Amino acid sequence: MRKTIMLFAGTTEGRKLCEYLAGKNCDTYVYVTTEYGRELLPQADNVHIHTGRMDEADMLKELEAKKPYIVIDATHPYATQVTHNIKNVCDSKNISYVRVLREDNDKKPEFKSDNITYVKSIKDVVELLNSEQHNSKNILMTTGSKNIPEYVYITDYKERVYLRLLPNPEMLQSAIEAGIMPSHLIGMQGPFSQELNEAVIRQFNIGVLVTKESGSNGGYEEKVSATENTGIDCIVIKRPVEENGVSLPELIKYLKTKGL
Repeated sequence: MRKTIMLFAGTTEGRKLCEYLAGKNCDTYVYVTTEYGRELLPQADNVHIHTGRMDEADMLKELEAKKPYIVIDATHPYATQVTHNIKNVCDSKNISYVRVLREDNDKKPEFKSDNITYVKSIKDVVELLNSEQHNSKNILMTTGSKNIPEYVYITDYKERVYLRLLPNPEMLQSAIEAGIMPSHLIGMQGPFSQELNEAVIRQFNIGVLVTKESGSNGGYEEKVSATENTGIDCIVIKRPVEENGVSLPELIKYLKTKGL
């Protein structure tokens, strides 16, 4: 019997899983938030891609319509509310749910340096950037587009904030609408080398870089090393702890046992 799979993507693992399922004896419905995310996914007759943000009610409607064999959550580790919503709707309909962990999810030793501060949330970041230690420094935000609405609470953000994000028209437009100066937008596809990070830091006279603890897929080590080498401050938003889930190889091994 041909199986139906729902895959919430948005990470490298989600893309690789979509590539694996393309052409298999199943119907795979993939959910991404942006057109840019859609363009990164493979094209196949059995892959059906939905673009746009979904709340819990939207997810429930899709679940009821598709009646999947399994729901796979390969969203970003920082998208905790999205993961919460996906799991809730699966539990409510008694549908199998599996969380895919990042391939580099094993905890590496934290960088130990006087220039690095670890925080838990973007709210903590804003408070730090408005403190006396940082309130006169130019800022390079490398945390993506999701938190753009919160950047406006940074003191003098129009003059101080430089935002590096994907070269996606929707993301760039949302940043401009929030008040980020077009001349302060750096639209580039990463990950980036340490040398390129250092060049950006010097070009815009950056005094503090903000990043997520994103691992090798997000070029995390190269960003932190660049701040150490240039002598600027670095604020790191720690990754939420994920206790339950499987790696991509483990999930693919499981799918193979089911004839996929």
